[in-house]
Amino acid sequence: MTKQERDVATLWVQKALRNRQMRFFEGDKTYPKHIWYKDDLGQFWFGFAINQILGAYKGWPITEAEKSEAFD
Repeated sequence: MTKQERDVATLWVQKALRNRQMRFFEGDKTYPKHIWYKDDLGQFWFGFAINQILGAYKGWPITEAEKSEAFD
């Protein structure tokens, strides 16, 4: 992953957290385990916390139906 790709990924994680686009459970640590984001092109992204203490996430594209099933 390039620095530019990391910067973009970091930005969408920050926006998702700021907009409360997440599922936060009592057992979650500092950061929620699951987040979602919709980019400017309309693509939905799923973020999974690989380190809930540090706020490190792994993400991948998902469909709107998948987003709805997981978060709505």
